[in-house]
Parts: sequence; structure tokens; C-alpha cells
Amino acid sequence: MAALDILVLNEATPQIIVPQSGDTYNAPRAFAIAAGTVTTDVNALNITQTWNAGGVTFTGLEVNVTNTASAAASLLMDLQVGGTSLFSVAPTGGVGGVGTMLKIGTGTTTSAGLQLGHTASGYGAIWATGITPSTVNWALQTNGNSTYISGISAVFIGPGGTGYLEVISTALRSAYNVTLGATGGYEFGGLFLLKTVTAGGTTGAQTISKPTGTVNFAAAATSLVVTNTLVTANSIIQCTVGTNDATMKSVQAVAAAGSFTIHANAAATAETRVNFLVTN
Repeated sequence: MAALDILVLNEATPQIIVPQSGDTYNAPRAFAIAAGTVTTDVNALNITQTWNAGGVTFTGLEVNVTNTASAAASLLMDLQVGGTSLFSVAPTGGVGGVGTMLKIGTGTTTSAGLQLGHTASGYGAIWATGITPSTVNWALQTNGNSTYISGISAVFIGPGGTGYLEVISTALRSAYNVTLGATGGYEFGGLFLLKTVTAGGTTGAQTISKPTGTVNFAAAATSLVVTNTLVTANSIIQCTVGTNDATMKSVQAVAAAGSFTIHANAAATAETRVNFLVTN
């Protein structure tokens, strides 16, 4: 297969070349197709091909650029309308859409899709297609610190959309009898909190940065400090005595920044367990 030089007709020695299958053409200059104004469906470029070999990996269109040096805004491809870029591909592989928006799918009832972009505040976001994106109707939004999920009436989390965890305006609930919120009060049928259970024989002050756990008062002890990074001065600490001690029957908890102190009603006769729950 020959590598042919393409010569334009107004060159000093014009040539007419009949392309052959598999030929490679060495163009002495960049091609520019000025197709002019058309009033019928005339393609500026129309490429047709039939692939018919199951063992061959085909490529319909290939652009191979050696990027020795280029400006940061360089593009492998840039599709424009009226001078405005609507779709582009950067040398790094990044894909750009309409301005700051990339649309996938038509957004009709039979062909849904996504729109990816950012809100006016610069946060990355995903919208459903078929709507006009705004700062309040996104489905997913994220910035450097937080990620937000939004739904019109509810957000469901679970495999296959089964709603193992459902978030609505007034409650957090799941399919497994867990409801937290104004509409249903609270029921615990499958709610798990991280905890640390202090082993028997280990008494005194502990560091437990979890919402719930246990500590052990030594015999004759009347107070105990728990260091917990979840706790603030406004935290609510609920404590219960977990051992039937002869003298220590109840406790009170006082919250501070980063810790809380458990005070016993009386000195423990023997090692006594206390359970705690932190609410913020």
C-alpha cells in the first residue's frame, strides 16, 4: 500500500490521484473544508465503511497526536456551533460539554440520562436530563468537603432501589423497622452504632471516640473520665449502671469539649460497669 502525497490542483505540477484501498496520504498542509451554506442535507464529511471480520479489532476514526509541547487549553477535538464550543476532548482525556455541562442521554421518558456540571457556587453536580439545571434541583452535589444527595420527595439507598434506607423531609427510616423522625418517633429494630466495650478488669479513665461504649469503675471509685472526640459541651450523655453493685446504683454524666465525666451516687463496692450513649 503506497504512501501518496496529495497535491492541490493549483500547484505548479498538479496531479489527480485515484485513491486505492489502504493508501496512506501525506498532506503537505492542514485540510480545511469550507462546505459553504447549504439548504439541503449535504454532509460536509461523510464516511461509510463495512466491518466484516470477527477476529479484527476495528477503529472507525483515529487521531494520533504526539503532544511534545502544547498550551493547557489545547484540544484533540472541538465541536462548535456559532463559534461556541459544545463538545471537546482534551489531550488528558477530559471531556467537556455545553459550556460547563456534559449531557448524557436525551432525557425523555423512554431514554433517560444525566447532566454533569457545576452549580453557580462552583460545586460539582449531577442532574437528571429533561430538566433545566439550577442550584436547587440537582440529584447529587459535592465539593471538597461534603457530598449531598437530593430527591423530590425522598432519597432511597439500597441494592436494586429497594429502599433499605429512606430519607424524607420528616424522618430517616428503613425497611427493617428503623424510624428516626417526627412522624414515627423512634423504633430500634436494626440500628447499629459503633461501640467499644471495655474488658472486665480494666478500670478507670478510658479513651473511646465512639457514640456508645462501656467503662468500669474500680472499687471505691466515685468518678471516671471518658475522653471522646465526638463530645462537645452541648452533647447529651446517657449513662446506666450495668452491674448490680451494693452501693453504686446510679450515675450522672457532665459533658465537656472532647470528654465527659461520670459521677457515681456512691463509691462502688466492687468493680462496676457503666454503659454510655452520646447524642449530638
